[in-house]
Amino acid sequence: MLEAAGVRTIPELHRLDPRHARLIWRYVEDERFFRALRGEDIPIVATRRHGYGNSKILAPKNRNLENVYAVSRWLVEKAAARLRRDGRTASEFSIQLSFMPRGWWADRITSFPSRDDMHFQESVRILWRRFQLLSRCRFHMSVGVWLGRLAMLKNRVLATSRLLNSSVRGGPSLPRMRAVPLLGHS
Repeated sequence: MLEAAGVRTIPELHRLDPRHARLIWRYVEDERFFRALRGEDIPIVATRRHGYGNSKILAPKNRNLENVYAVSRWLVEKAAARLRRDGRTASEFSIQLSFMPRGWWADRITSFPSRDDMHFQESVRILWRRFQLLSRCRFHMSVGVWLGRLAMLKNRVLATSRLLNSSVRGGPSLPRMRAVPLLGHS
């Protein structure tokens, strides 16, 4: 990214305007990081978590379908462990893959709120089958996973009991897992 923006040396990086750094890296946090690198006192701003994700640029030996699938399952386990540690649930799962020389594919599934590894692994299997049907790509560069639509576990317990009580009285039934296309490959 820096080289594409014409920044090739440390002195050029140091002379860079922080707002320009933000444009290069595309995130507010990167501008803050850049300002902190230059010695500015940057206050820590409270944030709200919107999801748990992990991604991995694949080593050349792991760029085949079998290994990309295994890496995606490992990334889901890591994200779900952090989700459970923080006492949260997620009702959305997405996966992203990038290819060589160009292109990407992403998709997502929404479901009932969960924090269970097996539930998220089933989401991986569902989306992976869809990916295999849609793509003939064999040169994978990276894989990323995301658990979103977060709720606190204690809130899920209350909402689920209300939903179960209403379904017993003829109200809405429990939601089923459904796949929702997010992005196509380019």
